[in-house]
Amino acid sequence: MQSNQYNLTVIGSGPGGRSAAIAAAGMHKRVALVTPQTTARDGLPPNRTVGPKLFRDAIRACPGCSSTGVPEDRGAARSRITMDELQRRLVVLRDRERKAATHRLQHSGVEVLIGAPRFVGPHRIEVRQSRTRRTITSDYVLVATDTVPSRRGHVPFDGKCICDTDEILRLDALPNSLIVVGAGVIGIEYATLFATLGVDVVVVDMRTRLLDAWDQEIVDSLLHVSRARGMGFRLGEEVIGVDRIGADRAAVELADEERLTADVVLFATGHLGDTNTLNLQAAGLDADDRGRLWCHEDQQSWVPHIYGVGDVVGFPQQRVDEREQGLRAVCAAFREPFRADTQRGYELFTIPEIAMLGHSSEQLTDWDVAFEVGVAQLRSSAHGPKDAETGGLLKLFFQRASRQLMGIHCSGDRAAEIVNNARGVMAVAGTIDDLCQEPTNDRSIAESYQAAVADGLNRLAGIPIKRLYSRAEHRSGANRQPTSGAATTR
Repeated sequence: MQSNQYNLTVIGSGPGGRSAAIAAAGMHKRVALVTPQTTARDGLPPNRTVGPKLFRDAIRACPGCSSTGVPEDRGAARSRITMDELQRRLVVLRDRERKAATHRLQHSGVEVLIGAPRFVGPHRIEVRQSRTRRTITSDYVLVATDTVPSRRGHVPFDGKCICDTDEILRLDALPNSLIVVGAGVIGIEYATLFATLGVDVVVVDMRTRLLDAWDQEIVDSLLHVSRARGMGFRLGEEVIGVDRIGADRAAVELADEERLTADVVLFATGHLGDTNTLNLQAAGLDADDRGRLWCHEDQQSWVPHIYGVGDVVGFPQQRVDEREQGLRAVCAAFREPFRADTQRGYELFTIPEIAMLGHSSEQLTDWDVAFEVGVAQLRSSAHGPKDAETGGLLKLFFQRASRQLMGIHCSGDRAAEIVNNARGVMAVAGTIDDLCQEPTNDRSIAESYQAAVADGLNRLAGIPIKRLYSRAEHRSGANRQPTSGAATTR
């Protein structure tokens, strides 16, 4: 007879939920992971993490694109690469990812329950399936649900000309022009991806600085490539209205009475926790006005046996890696020791991508750390990319006295691979000298690190450094006028 009693029930199948379930199963606990069969009517990935990542992978897999995802002829990319083809590739990639995740969960001994979860008591969860309902009881519950796009009430979303970040992947055809409202992580990712496909893109945001958690020179490097592809940026601009123009155009009204028009307007203005259907009140919980749960540093909510991880968790844990959150929550619940990963890496799914590991210059400055910087252009490597379009920038931060490596930031089509190559040095608090001796089979990565280390040592010795690029060149045009595809009127 099937038992409905579990030590841990995980609601949601994101990275944090999966890592928690596998970790608990490794502790010989009985674990259930509850997830809907599909999160979209056509199987396309709607969530904020998988969507841009798989969209980038789909672009890279299209005929006529290089391995980095850049079309060999972007002028003809729009006619050769269709939205229908991209959607087919997205479904294939999503199915492949889902099967791999399910196999790993089942191999670890986690029982995967397909259905819609709902609390019916503090320890009881009802799993609603198409024809049946099953109620399970759990000692501990981990809420790891996904998020949904935040929709402004006055915006007439229609899924065709005015879209949110879920709907943008279900367009019938690639637009000729696109206005992205919101220059956060998701907005910048989608903006650069569509620009790579030959779409005329304009990004509008009230902020005057983009991606402020990242090193500014790395961001400037990404924006320099983006502007070379025809992207426009309207920073410090407030959107006060949006409306459709005819059957196939949309207009955005700015606070200075300027009017931008495009085929599609994408609103990427944040996400809400997808907790409305969980009936949290039955478990003694309440979400905030953005659908999020408050949890303290061990991921525990104010109901002692309920934990939360991922985007559904509110302040102060939003910026922590989801997988680490899942491990932390399981270790806290079952009184097991937990060792935090001090070398946490991040990646943006842009083309070209940007990645970071360790600390930023702003953090080191706030902590009064005496540090130096080593910089190298990836295209300067003898075995690296020669073209500025596929090149990038590598920056190292290290302590002046001990030369201990404190942070690595990189932009370029292999940024994540380059950054991860130094993870071992960072993990043992190694120096930049150790970085040059780190074994690697890729000569271009080794030469890039050697160039950055040499630049840093020259700076440390007071040798004059020739600027590799002009910051003014990157920042010029931050508010330049949109390209012809997005018309401007007053």
